[in-house]
Amino acid sequence: MPDADAPARPARPERPKRAERQERAQQQDRQPPKDRPAKEIPSRGSVLQRRMSRMNNVDEEQRSDEPIAILPPPTVVTVDAYVSHLRGWQREVVTTIRSIIRNAAPDIEEDILWSQPVYSLNGPMCYVKAFSDHVNFGFWRGVELDDPDHLLVGELMKMRHIRIGHVNEVRRDRFEAWVRQAVRLNKEKGDPTSF
Repeated sequence: MPDADAPARPARPERPKRAERQERAQQQDRQPPKDRPAKEIPSRGSVLQRRMSRMNNVDEEQRSDEPIAILPPPTVVTVDAYVSHLRGWQREVVTTIRSIIRNAAPDIEEDILWSQPVYSLNGPMCYVKAFSDHVNFGFWRGVELDDPDHLLVGELMKMRHIRIGHVNEVRRDRFEAWVRQAVRLNKEKGDPTSF
């Protein structure tokens, strides 16, 4: 029982509720310190802008050794627009490969996927991608294609490509044979991207 003669304790101030304390802390975090002006946080930008800024941070020596993909503007949504974006020998190589693919497989679907022309028939089959010093002509089932001269290269499990550095390196007969074989494999085995 409390002692009547004991001095009365002052009433404790009521502690703010946890939610109120958290809200005050968040408001303090949002406000810049009084001695420094508010710092604007730049937007992260698009994926392409971030890639380009990373590329600008690479040493000049390292950058010159690595081929750079020629990325079309984001408005490019057709293969015609992709080809028109290219210049010089790259345009000629891509146009030639495109005609080879269309001749070998007239009912093939042509679309821009992953910023490059992709050709599909029962799933993706082949692609063309322009770089600063070469053009890749690749196949999803590249390891299964007949390649007695070992022209196809790559490190992925299934995909292989050939690097073309000049129009004279386009091998029409070989490329048509690969396209026909890739069509047959996709018809027999189905979409190469489904597991």
